[in-house]
Amino acid sequence: MIRTWTKIKSYLSLSPASFKEESLDIVRSGASCEKEIVPGASEVGRAGAVSEYAHRRVLLCGGRDHEGGVRSDCLAYDPKTNEWEEYNSLLSAREEAAAATVRPEAGADGDMFIAGGFVDGERTATVERLPKDRESGWRSSTSLPEPRSRFCAVAVSDNTVAVVGGESGESGTTDERKATADLKTYSLSDDDWTTQPGMAQARKDHACLMVEIDGDKGILVPRELVNQGFSTYGSRPENT
Repeated sequence: MIRTWTKIKSYLSLSPASFKEESLDIVRSGASCEKEIVPGASEVGRAGAVSEYAHRRVLLCGGRDHEGGVRSDCLAYDPKTNEWEEYNSLLSAREEAAAATVRPEAGADGDMFIAGGFVDGERTATVERLPKDRESGWRSSTSLPEPRSRFCAVAVSDNTVAVVGGESGESGTTDERKATADLKTYSLSDDDWTTQPGMAQARKDHACLMVEIDGDKGILVPRELVNQGFSTYGSRPENT
């Protein structure tokens, strides 16, 4: 059973700047770090990309750039040097996907997964995996049970990834669809997807995080998206 909670006493602000902007902030303990992240020579600004902390770097992959092109490249930011560098490129250019990194233990390097989104303008179920050694580059992994976009993904253990909400539909569709409350988990050891009890409310364009609240572990997700900004709610944990 995977537990999910709605957003609890958390506050987010969204900048009105478009994806053409290349400003970035480090947020630490509820406040912005004073360190300035320099975009550098590589183009960073993009929309619909995914980002994960993997291989001791912040990886930014895919998305749509300011010229409207969908990217397959990954950029890596090294917090120690405050510099960006080119990293392993994806097998397919994609946007509006979701990503998660599975680690054998806290603080260790792990395998990064990028799932779903849009490839060649069509919603996809394909999944790519970048092993922790990086040398072999991105490789195909077991596809999602159905095409999915505008969802979130999170590692719930050292062997399991969960995908939550978003839009799902038949392969090849591009139309905007209603949000889903669906939740599925992928077991690395079994190489198989399992349907879990869904959320109490359908969501898309949201984030998710694995947390522990009063001794119970579960997935924390925003409650809803309102007027292009996140509304904030207090809520008790819900077992969905």
